[in-house]
Amino acid sequence: MTEVFRTMTHWLVCVLVLSILPQHVESSRIYRHAELANTVIVVPDHSVMGNSVLLVNGRLTATCTARCCLVPHQYEETSSIHVYSFDLKSEKYTLLEGHTFEQLPPSSLADCHPIALASPKRPRVLAYFTVENTPSAQTYLNMTQNSGKDVLTTVETLIQSDSHLLLKDLCNTTGPIPVECKGVYHATPLINGQPQYCCFYRKRPNQAGLQPDCPNIESNMAWYASLFVSNGIDVLIPDTTNLGIYPAVQSDLLNVRPVEVVAEELTRLRNTGKATPNLAVWSVASAGSTMYTGLLPVYHNYTDVMLRSDNGTLIYFVDGDGNQNGPDANVTNAIKNDGLPIDIVQMWANLDTKRTNNGEWSFFQPCVDNATGKFTLTILNEESYRCNHLTTYNSALGSMASVSFAWQANYASLPFASPSKLMGLTFQAQFDDALRDKPDNLMMPSFNEWNSGSTQPNPAWAPGFGSVGLAQEDQTNLFVDIYAIERGRTWEPTYEAGDFYLRLAASCIRVATLLWSRPDTTCTVQNELCCNRTYARYNRVFSLSQDGQSFRSTINATLKQSLQAQGWAEICATAAGGYSTDYFCFHPGITNITGRQGPFILYEQAQVPPAEHAGHLDRIPRVAVWSCPSTNDHYTLSNECTVPGGELLGYAASKPSSAMPRKLRTCTATSGESYHLTDWPCPSGLQEAVLGHVL
Repeated sequence: MTEVFRTMTHWLVCVLVLSILPQHVESSRIYRHAELANTVIVVPDHSVMGNSVLLVNGRLTATCTARCCLVPHQYEETSSIHVYSFDLKSEKYTLLEGHTFEQLPPSSLADCHPIALASPKRPRVLAYFTVENTPSAQTYLNMTQNSGKDVLTTVETLIQSDSHLLLKDLCNTTGPIPVECKGVYHATPLINGQPQYCCFYRKRPNQAGLQPDCPNIESNMAWYASLFVSNGIDVLIPDTTNLGIYPAVQSDLLNVRPVEVVAEELTRLRNTGKATPNLAVWSVASAGSTMYTGLLPVYHNYTDVMLRSDNGTLIYFVDGDGNQNGPDANVTNAIKNDGLPIDIVQMWANLDTKRTNNGEWSFFQPCVDNATGKFTLTILNEESYRCNHLTTYNSALGSMASVSFAWQANYASLPFASPSKLMGLTFQAQFDDALRDKPDNLMMPSFNEWNSGSTQPNPAWAPGFGSVGLAQEDQTNLFVDIYAIERGRTWEPTYEAGDFYLRLAASCIRVATLLWSRPDTTCTVQNELCCNRTYARYNRVFSLSQDGQSFRSTINATLKQSLQAQGWAEICATAAGGYSTDYFCFHPGITNITGRQGPFILYEQAQVPPAEHAGHLDRIPRVAVWSCPSTNDHYTLSNECTVPGGELLGYAASKPSSAMPRKLRTCTATSGESYHLTDWPCPSGLQEAVLGHVL
């Protein structure tokens, strides 16, 4: 990658086109020049404001002090090109919008002068990449052929069905949850704009295959490579930590051979002149594990595409001290003594300060409650809010921060067991920490991580305390690492949600390129999605009870405290094995009905965001939710309130999705007593009303 962009500097020239641009235009024009066969990036005249900056594929390519720059033709079709003005007075960047493509006549070219390429600090960006999904992908591919459908039922569509579909429908079978559903898809990936279940197993030449080759590997890997390069991703890290022994059929099918194929394809693309990301493996290294014996040949055979540190050593990731199995010194020594210059980097999750200071990486790292110092699942809208998750220092690759769209405390599908993506607010909170600390590396999980293993029995099941948004009979089944779209780490485009999270991540990578060498500690680039927090706003609703007879909900923390002083008790959120929180009270278990009567989260705004600023799931029409006075000093939740003393709590989604999965009901007795339930119907004899869907 470095060599490719170094050669670009020989092509970069500055051109004066004084006659074709009006003054003070806050946009840029992109011209294709027939004679020079180059793309000409024309920027407005900012002689008063200051310089303009050109980013190609998320990397700073040139600082343009005149009015345009030339870029090599080979980047014309696939490159991501962005132009920014820099205001010398405010010292802020502004993304110039409104690119247009036109033919630039030769007569408009004036003097051409070489431009010195600036070399600011930019973080290395790494993406966790799943390759062990061959059986699941093949199962879904077979089902598409048998059904004639391009898009099948996923966990996301189960939630959106409003309990009309069940887990057994994921594999179009009847009866109990089928064994073949152990690799279910949570969403439908969009590969090159088309729904597709992608995998990377291909039999070795002159060997019998372990199962049929995955289809479209060359075109899919070419699309992924182009996507990664154009959005600023430098390194792919396939995860092979779930299996430890090689040679073995499952290890070869799920891990070793797919990693080899990815390396083969990256090499093939580079040999045709295409830019690609680098590659590094991540394997288990516990005592007695031998997975490394299958993966080290990838380093020997495809050295040119493997990740290297700044001092030239190859990088091999192993499971960290947080994994109960190891790493083991004998295994790591065997990796380092294989004949190649290799440095080991440990990586796991939920790290403490000791481990981060000793160089261990995290593929996801939770936010921290400032008051308790413990992990938290609460992400707040307030401008002063900081996630304060830990940054790693002193690794062989330098410092790093994980910047994740979501994570799980234990079972991702339980209420409040994941912060959820929150229209990107979770990711932005983590990026803000990275912008403050400016580490050498950003780990951004994940890609192609849409399928998961078997569901697991709910260890603390009670009505309404199960997998959020599923039908009652399915709530006893839990998912661990990911759950549908909003409770997963993956940010690639999907059929169900679109490409918003990809666009947001790419925006933040560009912001990192612009600001990593500057003193800015907040996201200040105007017109970039990454720095816009206008729409990702939520209201957190407290629930209180007085002697189990009266119930009230409020978003007003002062009112909550006043009611508590009068003898009201806050109904806590529940999370089996979850973290503490810095907003709702939490308790580890569940008693009777209280968990279903607990807190919930609403949108703050009535209007859905524009498509530029949210995915499909957060653009479902919304309905108001009020806490409204009723008879005998009782309060009830309602979609409208026409009497004095009501409190607008926020807005629920009118239809379910993983963004707002829990159905909110009110249960009202003839006496006027009313309370709410989430994800469970009212008891017999009470009047039930459905108000919408909440988080």
